[in-house]
Amino acid sequence: ALEAMTAIGPLSVVASHWLGNPAEGLSALEAGRAIGLREALALDESTLAGLNKGDREQILTARRRLGELHMEAQMWTEPAASAGGSKPDMMGIRAYSDIVADIETTRRELSAAREAVGLGSAEPLTTEDILNSLPRGTAALVPVATEFGSIIYVIPTGTTVLDQRHALDLPLIKESDVAEKTQAWLAAYNLVRERTRNRDAYDVILAASVDAGNVLEGILQWCWDSVMGPAIERLAELGTTSDNTEELIILPQGRWSLLPLHAAWRMVDGEKRAVLDDFAISYIPSFHALKTARARNATISAQSDDVASGRLLALINPEKSDPGYDLPGSEGLEVPALRAWFPDPEENPILVGDAASKASLLNGCSDRSYLHLSCHGEFDWANPDQSGLKFAGGEKLRVPEIAGRMKLDRCRWVMLSACESGIVDTSDVAEESYGQVAAFMMAGASAVTATLWAVDDTDTALFVEKVYQEHIKNGLSPARATQKASLWLRDLPIPERDALTARLAPNTSTRR
Repeated sequence: ALEAMTAIGPLSVVASHWLGNPAEGLSALEAGRAIGLREALALDESTLAGLNKGDREQILTARRRLGELHMEAQMWTEPAASAGGSKPDMMGIRAYSDIVADIETTRRELSAAREAVGLGSAEPLTTEDILNSLPRGTAALVPVATEFGSIIYVIPTGTTVLDQRHALDLPLIKESDVAEKTQAWLAAYNLVRERTRNRDAYDVILAASVDAGNVLEGILQWCWDSVMGPAIERLAELGTTSDNTEELIILPQGRWSLLPLHAAWRMVDGEKRAVLDDFAISYIPSFHALKTARARNATISAQSDDVASGRLLALINPEKSDPGYDLPGSEGLEVPALRAWFPDPEENPILVGDAASKASLLNGCSDRSYLHLSCHGEFDWANPDQSGLKFAGGEKLRVPEIAGRMKLDRCRWVMLSACESGIVDTSDVAEESYGQVAAFMMAGASAVTATLWAVDDTDTALFVEKVYQEHIKNGLSPARATQKASLWLRDLPIPERDALTARLAPNTSTRR
C-alpha cells in the first residue's frame, strides 16, 4: 500500500499539469514522499523541543523502540526468510509475527502520546505550506520523469500561487531516457573507480577510464540540456537569476537522485560552466524534511548564534589496523585540518583508529553541533537497508540504526567523508528517499553533506579544511560553504595543491 501511494505522485504531476492544475500534482507528489519518509523515519517531530520532559521522553522512547523493532524486522526481510515464519539459521530470533505485533502496538502508543500533547497525526504539507517552506533567496527545482514525459517544477522563493508557469513541460524527456543515462553513468563511474582499486592494472585501465570519463562528461552535458538548462532559463523568465538568488534546492525524483545535477555544464565564452558556478545547491528528500530541518536549525541558532562555539565529534580512519582499509590521508590530513578549526581537544574529541568505534559514536553524538565521520562507506545495491558506514572492528552503522538509535537534535551539520554515502535506492519508489542522508535528518541533523562517489583521501582533506573555514570563519551556510570549497578545490593548481598537502601532513605519504 505504501509503494502504491508513493507511485501515485509522479503520475499525478503529469495528469494535473495536463488538467491545468499543477499545484494539485505537487501536493500529491509531496504526500507520497512524505508518507514514505514518515513511516520509515518519522521526520515530523521538530516541535518536540517545546514539550515538557516527561511528554517528550515518552514520544522519543516510542520512536526509538520503533526504530529498534524495524531493525529487528529487517533480519527477516532477506530472501532466506521462509514463508512459514521460521528461519533455521536464526534460532533465538523472535518470530516475525511477534515483531510485527510489537510494531503495531508501539505505533498505537506513539500515536496516543502525540495526540495527548496536541501534536495529532502528521498530515502532508499543503501547496501553501510547500511554498512557505522555501527560505528567502532560494528557488526550488523538482524534476519528475514518467513514460508520458517530464515535468520540472520551478518555484522561486516568494511564490504565493503555483500556476502553469511553474510547471515546465518536457514531453520528449521520458523516464526511460533518464534510466538509460543513469545506467551509462554507473557503468562509467565503476570503471573510473576500478582505476584506483586495481593498482597492478593501472595503465591498462587508465585508457578505458579516460573514455569513461568522457562518457561521464557527456551525461553531465545532457543533464544541462535536458533539465537544468531549461529550468534555469524558466527561473530567469520568472525573475530569478544568480544575481538575486544564492541557492537552488533540488528535490530529485527517481533516478535523477543518482546524477549530480549541480555538476551539469554548458559552454560559456569558450569555457565549461557548471550549475554550481552560479548557485549553491541543496538536495532534499521532501519539502517536509526541508521544513523540519529549518525549524531545527532555528532552534540550534537560538541556542548559540556563534557557529565557532559549536562542539565537534570526529571519528577518523577507524579501520587503520587493517592494511586493506587504512585511510592514511584521512588521518594525516583531516585531523590537522579539523583541529585548526576546533582547537580544544577536550571539547572537540577527534577519535582515531580503534577509538573510532560505533559505540563511541552512539554514546557521544547527542550534544554535538558538528559530526564528522571519515571512514569507509558503501551502498548495498542488493539490500539498501544494509548500506552504511564502517567503524573500528569492522562494525557497520546501517541506515535503520542511524534513524533509530542516534540522537542529533543539537547537530547543525553532519559531514560524511565516506564513499557513496549519498546514494539512495531508486529501484523501489517507496524507498527512493530513504538513505543515509534522510536517516541522519530523522535523527535530528539539520544539514548533511554526503557523496555520490568513492572519494579520494587527499582531495577530501583539502575540501574539509576549506569548507569549515568558509563556514566557521566566514559564516557561510553549509550549502554556500560546500559550494565555495568545491569550486576552490576544482580550480586549485596542482603545485598549490601539493604545497597544501605537504603543509597539512609533512610526514604523511598519501596516494594521488
